Amino acid sequence: MRQVEGGQRHPIRVLVRAFDRRQRQRLGIREFTTDEQCILRIGEARAVRDIVLSDGTSVRRGDRIGVLHLRNERMPVMPEKGPDVAWARELGRSLKYSFGLLAEYVMTDPLMDGIDAFGGDLTFVYSSGTLRYLGRLGIETSDELSTSGLAAPFVGAAMRIWTWLLRWAFNPGSVYGKGPGAFGRRSIWLSVRRLIELHGQTESSE
Repeated sequence: MRQVEGGQRHPIRVLVRAFDRRQRQRLGIREFTTDEQCILRIGEARAVRDIVLSDGTSVRRGDRIGVLHLRNERMPVMPEKGPDVAWARELGRSLKYSFGLLAEYVMTDPLMDGIDAFGGDLTFVYSSGTLRYLGRLGIETSDELSTSGLAAPFVGAAMRIWTWLLRWAFNPGSVYGKGPGAFGRRSIWLSVRRLIELHGQTESSE
């Protein structure tokens, strides 16, 4: 897998990466595998609302849920002028492989006992193609976010700026021609049952 080179020593990039490391430690976001090809991390949270997923999985407010995070430093490097077919194929392979590793992990690690779904708000560029691909991975999306009320617009703006900074720091080609306003916010959900059904028999779990 091609990776972001470490030679980008712009001082703001260095600060963003350092703050990202600190936030991961503070929030308990962790690697679930030693496989360096994995581009996912996970955390844990409590559900802020009730939801029933399409496969019948029920999540109640206060339930433990997993939270999916991208491993920015392991993402395939996007070309300077934006995505192309080769990059999209590489990203697709990396995601399928990583979800296979995650399926293996949830089936074998006692830390995952009692967690029936992964959920949370994700800031991303949600094109129609992106939404279709997320569906093929088993991920459901919703416009109903975990933050509501008067704080919601401010949280949304802050997360769009932070996501843009992360992309710029780790993978500059991914924000070519894009400002923070290009990013949308949706809640994403993936049941553990669906994860195992779709990804539990991949090459990574053999």
